[in-house]
Amino acid sequence: MTIKKVTYDQLVQSPTVFVQVNTVKGYTCLDKSGEIINLFYKDKTPPTAHLDQAGIIIVNPVSGITQLEINHQVIVATLETKDNLKEILKSFSEKVSLISKTANVENVSRIGLRAQFAHYFEEENNYKEYFNNLISVDDFVSASVTLKVKVNDKLTAKIKITPVVRNQDFKKGFIFDIDISLDEEQVIKNIQDILEQIESNLKSTVEKYV
Repeated sequence: MTIKKVTYDQLVQSPTVFVQVNTVKGYTCLDKSGEIINLFYKDKTPPTAHLDQAGIIIVNPVSGITQLEINHQVIVATLETKDNLKEILKSFSEKVSLISKTANVENVSRIGLRAQFAHYFEEENNYKEYFNNLISVDDFVSASVTLKVKVNDKLTAKIKITPVVRNQDFKKGFIFDIDISLDEEQVIKNIQDILEQIESNLKSTVEKYV
C-alpha cells in the first residue's frame, strides 16, 4: 500500500474506548444496587448515579473513567484515553473486584477491551485503495468488513471497518471498531492480569491489521 496507515497513536487518542467483563450469575447487583453505589463515595460526596430495572450507571466514578454501567450481564466502563491506559485498567479491575464481592459474583465469562475511532483520507483514491486491499469490490458505495483474528493462544480480536463520510467537509474515511477479548470463564482475581495482556497486545494488533 502507498497510503499512510492508521497509527496506534490515533487509537489511544480516540474518544470512544470501552473495557468490559461479562458476569456470571450477576442478578444480585440489582438487589444490592445501593451498596454498590456506596462504593463510589468520594470523601463525603455521593456519586452521580442513575438506577432503574436495567441496572446502574455511575458518572465519573474514578479518574480516567467517564461512565460505569453495571447490570446482571456486564460491567462496562467508558474510558478517557488521554490518561494512562494501564492505570485506568488497573483501577477498573479493582472496582470490578469490589462490585463482584458485593454482588456475590465469583466468575466472569468474558474480558475485553474495545476501541472505536475514525480516520479520514485527504484523497478519495487513497480511501478506495485502502478498502480494496481488504476486499475486492469495484465502485462500492457502502459496505463493511469484519475480521476475526487470533492474537495469541488465548486472545482473539474482532475488527470491523465501516466506510463513513464526515459531514463538515464530506471527506471519506472509515470507522474502526476493534475488540480484543478473552472469551472463557475466569475468576475475578485474574481480570487485571488479563487486561494487562490485552493492553500489551493492542498496539501490535492495530499495527498489523489496521
